[in-house]
Amino acid sequence: MKNHYLCNCGQENEIVLERNIQEECFIDDVKLICNFCNNETIAIIKYQLWGTLIDITVIDSFLIDINNQAEYIVEKAYLVSLSSLCELENMLKHAPIDGGNSLNRLFFTQLISTMEAYFYNTIKALVLNNKDIFLNFIKSSKSLSNEKYTIYEYLNTPMLPRERVIKRLNEILYHNLSIVLEVLNNTCNIEIKLNKDDLKTLNEAVRFRHDCTHRNGFNHKGEMLDVFTHLYITRILLIIKDVISSIHKKAIDIELDNNSLRNLLDNYLGYFDDEFTDEAYPYFKHSLE
Repeated sequence: MKNHYLCNCGQENEIVLERNIQEECFIDDVKLICNFCNNETIAIIKYQLWGTLIDITVIDSFLIDINNQAEYIVEKAYLVSLSSLCELENMLKHAPIDGGNSLNRLFFTQLISTMEAYFYNTIKALVLNNKDIFLNFIKSSKSLSNEKYTIYEYLNTPMLPRERVIKRLNEILYHNLSIVLEVLNNTCNIEIKLNKDDLKTLNEAVRFRHDCTHRNGFNHKGEMLDVFTHLYITRILLIIKDVISSIHKKAIDIELDNNSLRNLLDNYLGYFDDEFTDEAYPYFKHSLE
């Protein structure tokens, strides 16, 4: 019997259980070692007669439910981001003092990329796996709410709304904090309160990342940026970690269902079928008489 769990580093590991003990019921614990970071955790295994598995509980890790891919994506996005931030935090201990050093710029740009990746993966999973959030996203999006399609286009592509939402999700610039926070608040009902100083610092950091990526650390005036000291990068890291953790605490309380959109769109077609049958039934009944 095989199961999987997510280590705190965000990587998936397999749990292989080989039991055939003839006891009525017993509980066992298995030490698990991550294949990627070598971190150890414990799985509590409950069996019943003939070794049939009842339940698995993984301590300090996330047991994967293969029937809920959306929940998996949300948890993995969080763990991968958190693991990356912790890894960067450890690397910063050896960062040069010079705030204009290229290695420091590398650490800094990776911080912003980690934040962007978390926003993208989490928002996409929430929007595409909760029908209320999906509808809110369409309603609150100016481009989507104003799109018009012919009846032929819709009937020819029943999943057209989902395709258009995915396209819009892929178009969002996830380093644009005002857009991301607006989507989280208006669409997912997740309000993240950043104090003015932290929000200003983070927005400024996004602009600095642009200079690092496209101008090799120079601003538009041709001036070399030397703000990337150990203290500055650490502050940005802590702000990002706090934002990600705040979002995750609220995201895990949202009910997700891999089939929510299919059920939502199928309901419209089902309603059409029911309406057609109700209207046509008197004629069918009359012809049978």
